[in-house]
This record gives sequence, C-alpha cells and structure tokens, in this order.
Amino acid sequence: MSSLQDGLVRLEDARALLNVFLLLDAPDLCHISVVDKHRHAFEMAESAWCQLCEVTWQSKSARFHLTPELARHLAMSSKAATWREHYMQALLDGHRQNLRPEELNTLRWAFNFTPSAGGRGSASMQFVEFRAAAAGGATGHLIMKGYPPLPYELIEDGTVLDIANFPPHYVRRLDTWEWEITNDNVTFASCFNDDVQYSDRGFLQVTVDDVMEQAGGLVVRGDAEQLLRRGGALPPNIVLLRLLHSVLRGEMGSEGE
Repeated sequence: MSSLQDGLVRLEDARALLNVFLLLDAPDLCHISVVDKHRHAFEMAESAWCQLCEVTWQSKSARFHLTPELARHLAMSSKAATWREHYMQALLDGHRQNLRPEELNTLRWAFNFTPSAGGRGSASMQFVEFRAAAAGGATGHLIMKGYPPLPYELIEDGTVLDIANFPPHYVRRLDTWEWEITNDNVTFASCFNDDVQYSDRGFLQVTVDDVMEQAGGLVVRGDAEQLLRRGGALPPNIVLLRLLHSVLRGEMGSEGE
C-alpha cells in the first residue's frame, strides 16, 4: 500500500473515531480518557467534550451559553484547562446551592409579589438592585421602586437572605442555573440582561390556578377567572378569611393533639 493510501486510511479511521466520540456522553468520555493514552484520540475526545459543553450549556440560562466570547474567556482565564475540566467545573458550580455575595451584587434581579400579596404578573414586576455596603460584602441595601433603601444581609452560608424586618427569604438554585429567592409574599429571580425566564409563583402571568391556590379554596373558579379579567390582587376580605381559616385550623389541630 502506498504512503498516500496509508495516509487516507488513517484519516478515515480518525474521522470514524471522531464521529464515535461525538455520540458519547460524559461518563463514556471519562472511561475513554482513562484507558486511551494516544494523543490523537485525546484531541478528538476534547472536540467531543467541547460539543458536550455546548449542548449542555445551551439548555441553561443564556449567560452560560457557549458563545465565542465565553470560549475566549475560558481560554484566557485557564490556559491549561481542558474542555473536560470546563465541563466538570461548570457542572459542579451549577449544582451549588449557596449564593455568593458578589453574585447577589452583580447579577440582574427581577422582583415580584406573589398573587396573594398583590402580584399581577408582568404588570407588577420590576428590576431591583442589591447594593453592597462594601465590594463583595454580604450586607447592603436593596434598591427598588416604591420603597426606601432596605437593609439586607445574606446569611446561613448564602442560603437565607434577610431584608429589613420582613420574613426570611430562602435561596434556591434553578434548573437553568439561575437563582430564586423567595418567601410567602415575594420572589426575586436572577436573569440574563432583562430576559426574565422565571415563570413560577405567578411571576410573569397570574393563572386561575394561582388565584385558586392563593385563595385557599375560598373562591370558585368562575370568581377567580373574573378576578383575573379585572386585574389586581385578591380582595381584602378573601385575604382576611384565609388568615382566619388558617388560625382556626391551627387551633383545632392543637386541641386534637
């Protein structure tokens, strides 16, 4: 076989191997990385890891999408890191549940009330700012329309946010790798630029089911639909009746114990 033919065979073998690598998931690629020591196979596996990063991150918030800018940033910030390492590091960070103070200060945050507290979907949503007292600090002031600056503190290793004298707000990581901060009355959701993808708790659109749940069974579906057509929060009498029912259920439960 001539050297040209030999080279073409090796090229076809390499293309076939690359096509196989591109079909593998992360565990399979890890197994290949352990058993294969050939440089050309490692380089092909790196291409597969890069594709896996792109596909996985595409399902997350737009801030994590593998754009040319992000690829350049990864290359400059850690020249020795492989795409496999980038994938593993991103996966670990995506499962992190404690919000860092610098993330609270620098991310874009949208705010809304729940329907029971007066939220009207996108009509009552606003963007707010957590302004740190010192760079990267866990304390500062929440800046939002309709309120004076409200003091806040991120506590419990970044899992609880205290704001003024309001009930505690609890931090949760979303499947998109964005953040949710909530109590019974309000929701904060991090987002990329002004692109709010969060839709739970009546954040962008109040549904009939939201109203039914928030009313605690004190309104029928027809009344809930009429309420949504009119706009606005639950009527004060419904809120008071729900509170009274909660108190009475609590007392009856304690008597039965």
